[in-house]
Amino acid sequence: MIPETTDSEKCEVKNKTGDKGIVRKINNLDWLPEKKFKKIGTITMGFCRADLYMPTHVFNTADVIGKGHNEIIFHIEDGKNTLYFSYDVIAEVGKHGLNKLKLPEFVEKNVKEAEEKCKELWMYTEFIDAHQLKYMKTEEFLGHYNKLFIEIQKMFGYFNVSQPSISYAIEEEIKHLMEKQKIDGETQFNILTMMLKPDEITLLESEEKDLLKIALKIKDDRELVVFFSQEEEMVLRELFYSAKNIYDMLKAHQNKYDFLACSENFDVFDLKYYVKRLRDIVKRSEYEIYRQIAEKSPDKERMKKEREDIIKKYNLSKELVHIIDVARIYSHQRMMIRLFWSKGIHVWGKMLREFARRINISEVDIQYYTREEINNYFAKKENEKEKVSLTELEERKKPCIYAIFDRQKPILFKGEEAKLIYDKYLKDEINDKTILKGTIANKGIKVGKVKLLAHGENMVTQIYEMEKGDILVTGNTRPDMMLALEKASAVVTDEGGICSHAAIVSRELGIPCIIGTVRATKLFKDGDIIEVDANNGIVKLIR
Repeated sequence: MIPETTDSEKCEVKNKTGDKGIVRKINNLDWLPEKKFKKIGTITMGFCRADLYMPTHVFNTADVIGKGHNEIIFHIEDGKNTLYFSYDVIAEVGKHGLNKLKLPEFVEKNVKEAEEKCKELWMYTEFIDAHQLKYMKTEEFLGHYNKLFIEIQKMFGYFNVSQPSISYAIEEEIKHLMEKQKIDGETQFNILTMMLKPDEITLLESEEKDLLKIALKIKDDRELVVFFSQEEEMVLRELFYSAKNIYDMLKAHQNKYDFLACSENFDVFDLKYYVKRLRDIVKRSEYEIYRQIAEKSPDKERMKKEREDIIKKYNLSKELVHIIDVARIYSHQRMMIRLFWSKGIHVWGKMLREFARRINISEVDIQYYTREEINNYFAKKENEKEKVSLTELEERKKPCIYAIFDRQKPILFKGEEAKLIYDKYLKDEINDKTILKGTIANKGIKVGKVKLLAHGENMVTQIYEMEKGDILVTGNTRPDMMLALEKASAVVTDEGGICSHAAIVSRELGIPCIIGTVRATKLFKDGDIIEVDANNGIVKLIR
C-alpha cells in the first residue's frame, strides 16, 4: 500500500465504475458524461507523468482556490501526454479563480505561500540529490519518493492558479474593462506591453547573468576567444588543458543549472550546450555583455514610475490596474514555479531510473508504472514480488486514455475503449488550410523557415539542430527552450495567452510572436517557409 494518502485517493468512487483499482476495465461506457473538451497542453515521460499530474487539477487546485476540475483527460501516445479539460469546468474554474484574484488580500497571501512552497521543494530536492540513491535502503528510498511525489503535486496547486482556465478569465476581464473605458485595440496592446513587463528576476535570468559573466572572463584571453569558433569538443578539450579555471567555472555552472533542461523529461544540459551559447556571446563587445547583465536586473523604481505614468495618461480604473497587476504577478509566479518544479522533476526522474534498476526493467518501462504499482511491488516479500507484465506495459505505450470523470479515481482506458473515448471527446478533424489565426503577443512581420520543436523528443538535440533566424513553431514554450528562442526570428505556438511564457519572452527579445493558433504544430513541418504577420495575428504557409 502507498504509505501516504494521495490526492487521487480522495476521489469518490462511484458504484458504476466497478472495483476500486487505479487501473480498471470498464465494459460499459454509457455512463460517460456528455461533455466537450479543450486541448490544454502536452507533457512528456509517458504514463507516470499523467499519474503525477492527474489529481493536481482536481484536488490541489481546489486546496488553493477552493475549486478544481471535475473531469480531466490525458491522451497518452508515443511517450507524450496531451491534456484536455472540459469546457464547462474551464469556465467555472476561471470565474471562481478570477473572483479570488480580485481580492488583494488573497493575492498577497497566495504569492507568499507559493514562494515558500518553491523554497521548500528546492531544499528537499537538493537534500535528496545530495545522496547516492543506489545505496539508499529501499524503505528510506520509497519514503523520499512518496514525499517528493506529493510535494510536487502540492506545488502544482499553486501553479494552476495561473494555468490555463484562470489565465483565460484574467485576459477576458482585462479586455472587458479596457473596452468599458473605450480604449481601442492598438492602445490596449501598447498599454499591456508596458504594464506587463516583469520587474522580478527569475532563476532562468540568473543563469543567463552567470553565463554572461563567464563570457567576460573568456574575453580576457584573446586567444581563447578565437578558439571558441571551433567545435564544442575541441573547445572543451582546450579549456580542460589550457584554461582549467574557465573549465571549472563552466562545470560549476552546469552542476548548478543543468536541470533546467528537465522541465518535461529526463534531459539535462551538457557542457557542449553551454559552449554553444558562449560561442555566440563572446563575439559581442564587452560593453554589450555588461549591458545585457544590467538588463537582467530590472530597475523596479523606473518601471513603477512608467506604469504610474500610463495609469495617469489613460485614467485607468483601480479595478483595471489591479487585474493587470495580477496578470503581471502571476506571469512571474508561473515562471518561478515552473523552474522550481523542473528541479523536482529532475530529481524525480533520477529516482524513477533507480527504481528501474532495482526492479530490473528499462528506463522506458518505468515510465508506464503508477506510483501505487511501484509501492506495491516493494511492499511484498522478495519471492512474491510481481512486475507489471510486459503485455500490459506495451498496451499502455499504445494510444490509451487516463481520465478522471466526476471526481472519481483515475481510470485507464486501453485498446477499443481508449478509441471510443478518443472519438467521443478528443478527435479533431483538421481541414487542409494554409492560413492560421492566433493572438498577437508581440508585433512584427517575419518570413522564414519553420523549426518545429516537438514535446516528447530530446529537446536539447532539437535545439542544437535549429538555425539562427528559423521561425520557432511549438505547442508552448518552456524554460528549456531559451536558446531556441534566442535563435528564433519569430515564434508561433498552439497554446498560451498574453501572459504565457512565449508572450513574455518574445516581448523581451523583441521578436514577432503569435500564440494560441491551436493547430500550428499539426499544419506546419520542419523546413516549411511561412510568414508570421504578428501585426494582424496571421500565420501563412508560403511553400
